[in-house]
Amino acid sequence: MGCIFLYSNGSCEVVERIVAVVNDDIITLLELNTAILPYEQRIREQKLSDEKYSELLFKTREEVLNSLIDQLLTDQEIKRLNITVTDSEIDEHIERIKERNMFTDETLKEVISRQGMTYNEFRNNMRDQILRPKLLNYEVKSKIVVTSDEVKAYYDAHKAEFTGKLKYHLQNITLFVDELGRQHDVYKRMEHIKGMLKQGEDFAEIAKRFSESNNAKDGGDLGWFNAGQLSKELQKALEGLKQGDYTDIVNTDQGYQIVRIEAIEQEKDKTLDMVYSEISEKLYEEQLNGKFQEWIGNLRKQAHIKITQ
Repeated sequence: MGCIFLYSNGSCEVVERIVAVVNDDIITLLELNTAILPYEQRIREQKLSDEKYSELLFKTREEVLNSLIDQLLTDQEIKRLNITVTDSEIDEHIERIKERNMFTDETLKEVISRQGMTYNEFRNNMRDQILRPKLLNYEVKSKIVVTSDEVKAYYDAHKAEFTGKLKYHLQNITLFVDELGRQHDVYKRMEHIKGMLKQGEDFAEIAKRFSESNNAKDGGDLGWFNAGQLSKELQKALEGLKQGDYTDIVNTDQGYQIVRIEAIEQEKDKTLDMVYSEISEKLYEEQLNGKFQEWIGNLRKQAHIKITQ
């Protein structure tokens, strides 16, 4: 691993280690450790085994180092292309931050101070935040075009995404199973409840009397759900049922349930015009990610990169 040496009185002392060389610039161990600290804390909170912790930390360390290399390559390109940011652009960016957070000048400076930065350091950070998007606009975004034919092709290939969803307004009666030994008894009680429903007793009133879930007081009302939001067990149980029908007894993670369909609605299909902007934005983001990876990959190929850790 490379080192930076400090010479004094004929002796030398290691003051910092170099973990990567990127063209004429370096990344130090201190920079890497500082960047990885938030991730390390989150990994530690997962309470993994020592082996899993070391494995995940090593992988994260590699990813963070690669990210720092990409940032350094990006900064080098900014210098090479002489992309600059004016003071007025920084002022406008800061004004937007103040407006978004409803900060006064004094409040903003207090927040900056609490983060351990001076106001000049904060402005320099803002400069970096503006410079990198400028570079991406110049090198990547300006080359992306999403055509109407591409949007229509996506729409035609993903019709299921835009087909109107079936929505259910549901009620349920739930009996919990606390112990395996009680399962048979609980099921017998649920069969008794089902018999009462078959005799025409009101579902909401039965739910208020017998259901053990929090919504019992509301007659078992669950509200509205898209079919896809329900568990596979409930989706299967509801197949073929109409408004006013109820399921057989269903064994779920929440206990034994009987679910009634209070109402059914079919959402309208979304036309191409309705989702044009949504699809266009999705395709743009996909192209942007691909073009950026291609661009940064080319920078890496052309660069002299040596990882020394």
